[in-house]
Amino acid sequence: MDRKEFAEILNSIKISEKCDLTTIQQETLPIYKALSQIMPESLYRYRTCSDTNINAFENDKVYAVTSDMFNDPYDTLLKYDKNIVKKIFNSIFTKDVVIRMKEELVQNLDFPEPIKQYFKQDSIKKTIENFLSLKDEDIDSFITKRKIL
Repeated sequence: MDRKEFAEILNSIKISEKCDLTTIQQETLPIYKALSQIMPESLYRYRTCSDTNINAFENDKVYAVTSDMFNDPYDTLLKYDKNIVKKIFNSIFTKDVVIRMKEELVQNLDFPEPIKQYFKQDSIKKTIENFLSLKDEDIDSFITKRKIL
């Protein structure tokens, strides 16, 4: 199978946004079959002779560098549209969301671990206190003050 045939397989598959996982698996099966045909039995990588590479080889490990060590500075270039970010944030930060967040905090008195790892403990504590002291009649003004303009 050549690149053109593989591209035809990829381009022939159309998956609806609303389909379930089973349908996705069935629809993408031709891709997996094609990959199994073109996948080599072995891959080789030539490396420089260094302690890091020898250690990785001996321990069957792979190491990666941080993005600042990439040889192409554009590999990690992030581009975003501020207006789209504002629009998404403002559409998500609704009264229903604030009420649910407050209810969750009343029950657990804490944020989930994935959120906590990105914020300082004192910031989390202050945020929890702010939410818990928030009265239902003040939610609209709370949201308005935090909207991104």
